[in-house]
Amino acid sequence: YLGPSVLYGLAVLLTVIPINSVTLRILDRMARQENEARDSRTKRTTESINNMKLLKVQGWEETFADDIRGHRTDELNRHKSRGIVRAINSAISNAVPSLVLVVTLTAYAKTGKPIVASTVFTAISLFNQLRFPLFFYPMLIDALANGKNSLRRISSYLTSEELTPYTVKEAPTDGGRIELKNGNFLWSTSDAPKDGEVAAPKSPALCNVNMKVEPGEVVAVVGSVGTGKSALVKALLGELTPVPRMVVDQTSGDSGAESGIDRPSLTLHGEVAYCSQNAWLPKGTIRDAIVF
Repeated sequence: YLGPSVLYGLAVLLTVIPINSVTLRILDRMARQENEARDSRTKRTTESINNMKLLKVQGWEETFADDIRGHRTDELNRHKSRGIVRAINSAISNAVPSLVLVVTLTAYAKTGKPIVASTVFTAISLFNQLRFPLFFYPMLIDALANGKNSLRRISSYLTSEELTPYTVKEAPTDGGRIELKNGNFLWSTSDAPKDGEVAAPKSPALCNVNMKVEPGEVVAVVGSVGTGKSALVKALLGELTPVPRMVVDQTSGDSGAESGIDRPSLTLHGEVAYCSQNAWLPKGTIRDAIVF
């Protein structure tokens, strides 16, 4: 019977709880930073692979390779730092049973009672039972940090912005036809606001665009940079956010109230095929590549 000396051992156990709480916060923050570094490295690697032809043409292989190595080094450093914290936490958790036993027996010896073999071995047997749950406790803390970070990423994905459907597809009668009315759109945003932050306002993409393409027509959209050529293509693909005119055109006033209520509508007679821009180098001279 150890008596009140066990309270000193329990005090050691209670002291470890705040340490584990702090460790959990640190591991959660380090896991988030490691995932951000991994995402940056993966994004840059994917961009380099998808645009390998352009990198070869421009001679940018070493530049992008050095950038990828930098992201990889940053990811490894964050991974090593997280491993060090986990190792320290495991060492502390594995040392707790022995520390509790030493503190308890020291407090028992201070009471002046005789220390016999039966008391010592009984205490060792009881405190050794703490080793098994405390052995898995660091793994539990690491799993909780990973789970919390994973749930945050899943929640960010599930709460991301969804496109508002405004495209109506109809069967072609005498050929393909496109009709766009009240084309007022905002650029879609993929950056969800963090906790406590206000979402940034979206910038206007198109304002009061009306277009009709008849079967057999070939339409070329010509303009300088930033005039809405790409926005028009995205609007025809259904990738912009439709809004009333009063949202994108603040000068419409009350005179345009009736048109401001009208939302964009896009009617497609037939299917849509989209060929994105792709850098390519034709065979021949520089003049042939410019005036082809």
